[in-house]
Amino acid sequence: MLNQKTIKLKYIIPLSITLMVMVNCTLDSDALAVYEGGTVTRKELRDFYEIRGVKLDEKNSSIQAQSNLLEQIALQKIVYNEHTSSGKISKEFMDNLVSLTKGQMLVALYKKDFESKTIKKTPMELMTMQMVVLKDPDNSKDALASEILTKLNSTSSSKELNKLVTEYTEDESRKSVAGIIEPFCLNCGPNPFEDVLSDALNANDDNFHLKRAGEIIYIIKIVNIRKINQSVVNQYLSEKFEEMSKTANEYAESTEDEAAKQSARYYSDGDPVERGQSMGEHISRQFKTQLWQTELERIRTESSIKVDDPPMLKQASELKLSEFPPTRILASISETENITVGDFAKDFSELSKIIGNNGQSPKEQEMFDMLNFFYNIYLSSLYLEQDPKSKSILETEIYKDSIQYLKYSLVWALFMKDIASEKIVVSDQEIRETYEAGKLFAYSEPDKNNPQKRIPRPLGLVKNQIQNDLENAKRKGIFDGKINTLKADYKLKIDSESLRNGKI
Repeated sequence: MLNQKTIKLKYIIPLSITLMVMVNCTLDSDALAVYEGGTVTRKELRDFYEIRGVKLDEKNSSIQAQSNLLEQIALQKIVYNEHTSSGKISKEFMDNLVSLTKGQMLVALYKKDFESKTIKKTPMELMTMQMVVLKDPDNSKDALASEILTKLNSTSSSKELNKLVTEYTEDESRKSVAGIIEPFCLNCGPNPFEDVLSDALNANDDNFHLKRAGEIIYIIKIVNIRKINQSVVNQYLSEKFEEMSKTANEYAESTEDEAAKQSARYYSDGDPVERGQSMGEHISRQFKTQLWQTELERIRTESSIKVDDPPMLKQASELKLSEFPPTRILASISETENITVGDFAKDFSELSKIIGNNGQSPKEQEMFDMLNFFYNIYLSSLYLEQDPKSKSILETEIYKDSIQYLKYSLVWALFMKDIASEKIVVSDQEIRETYEAGKLFAYSEPDKNNPQKRIPRPLGLVKNQIQNDLENAKRKGIFDGKINTLKADYKLKIDSESLRNGKI
């Protein structure tokens, strides 16, 4: 039989869980920004961070950063409602835009989910090696290299080994650290030492191995290969740089050569923790990129979509329109469904009203932009939409919400494009007045004979720069004016007191 204490716990625990759920729901529905006709909730703010893949920390999600983002979301929603309710943007136009761009939301969310899961179970492979470098432009050091190799492989003392490497290596920058090469990642992309490491990697032993590459002879030993979780790579690298710093200090104390002492300072004077963090962040980015590229290649090869190799074009002037008739097939989705140049051009023309020049570019440029978008952006999402692993993303609430946020951002881009397209008039008088005001500052150059003195540049040389400066200033004024009008007309207010630094 349950005693009274057990009964209380039986009901208190579910009640606590229920209260926690209610609190979280309340937080999600909190109106953090209010304007006439709508709100921006805490959930919407959180969604924006998640969709964009921005890390929640004191820098990216400070109270000021959250306030700025809330204002941006609110303004986008206001502009969206104005454009759609007034009929300035039709449903068909919006549907076309979304059909071309929604795949990018799928790719972004799939990538985020893929990385979070894969990185936890896929270790980084970091290799440390020790190397003697001999410069041999006339092929005269083969015998010396063999002699050094024998000495190194017959030495068991690590202290003596380091002394030999320091003595023989001609890489002055690494004498102070006994030829140690700081750890680099083997599975983060192309291996910069692949050619010279092949023998050492294949041998899988503790010996040094000799390899010539052009005018350089490398005598290499793989010290170790460590499998490290990405979350602790910074700490691991900091420890390695600390070891190298101690070795460099010992080397500097043992030599009277000032040049050698100076070379050692690169490792001895730097902050090992800072250096480890910097390098760790760099190779972590490489690691994520490599994992993602591998996943994209899997998705592409497993897809039934057939696509010819993209045309090798660096610029629009290389493109021949005759090679891209409307009937040319860009992709075969199935035996009965194709995407042709004509089909895609029709849809892309709507998007070009936002990202292009509204049909005002030369036809070659329009075709070049369209092909660039198709092969570099649209195609990835096309492959992913067919991949079974993406189905779980398509069913999530965050994906469905992201489509609505996508609509806001598309209309906002159109709103910004309209402002950028407004004709700005700058008079000669304004140019002259601006020149006179800035000819000793922005529109001047130092006197070669007296660096403390500045000489005005002739008006004719800076007239175009001044005109651009004035046009940009006026356009910014138009934008600021429209934003301030929207904020005033809709009585936009941000509830900063409900925000927490570094958290949402």
